[in-house]
Amino acid sequence: MRILRLSTFLILIVLCLAANGAPPPVAPKELVVLTWADYIDPHVVAQFERSQHAKVKFMYFESDDDRDELLTQGNGIGYDVVLADGISVTSYADAGWLAPIRQASIPNLKHIDPRWRKAFPHAEQYGVPYFWGTIGIAYRRDLAPTAFTSWLELYRPQPALRGKIVMIKHARDVIGMALKALGYSQNSGDPAQLAQARELVLAQKPFVRAYSYVSLGKESALVTGEAWAAMVFSGDSITLRELNPNIAFVAQSLRVEFPAACGVRK
Repeated sequence: MRILRLSTFLILIVLCLAANGAPPPVAPKELVVLTWADYIDPHVVAQFERSQHAKVKFMYFESDDDRDELLTQGNGIGYDVVLADGISVTSYADAGWLAPIRQASIPNLKHIDPRWRKAFPHAEQYGVPYFWGTIGIAYRRDLAPTAFTSWLELYRPQPALRGKIVMIKHARDVIGMALKALGYSQNSGDPAQLAQARELVLAQKPFVRAYSYVSLGKESALVTGEAWAAMVFSGDSITLRELNPNIAFVAQSLRVEFPAACGVRK
């Protein structure tokens, strides 16, 4: 999703080893999965429950920040599988919240390009790639004054876009793309550059209708025309364009996420 930024999602619907290396239970009665809504095919879940004689319990978060807060509150306890971006896999592993995956039990790992498995520290040991895509700008070409070609056009929008923009509810994405808009690395830690990005985000605020994730139904603000532009994931843009052909998408940064690293129950 954009100068292209990577985001790989991992998801493992298998039991993880305990943190101390002890063997997992033979058959869990319940598998608790922390994930985005509508991310796993219900037929796959039903097949898993039948084959493993287990029940899958889903718990949902609305943003990466929400997921981090939920895990922090419980110190990583209470979930068996977590859908997480690659950077978070690294921090969760460092915090001791993850158990190593049992690679010998996952023969289909051979079908995954090694570059995705090794895209982030600890990712290969603690997670399996599920999705990857880009973050970009979706906009209504029939309503927006002009086509979008850069992040700076979203952060310094034309007057007509006041109150018509939706930005992803994730500080890393909002600040990271502001840094990109200014010509800096989205991972910059330079205080002066971060200060400039902060000012850019604050200046954009009056134009932002909401800091949220654009809904993907017919009631979506981008579909109805209540919003004219939004920061979105590439996969979501496909769904939105199916609902309204006037929605265009410009990829600006690649995002790799490793959803579903395995959580440790203590």
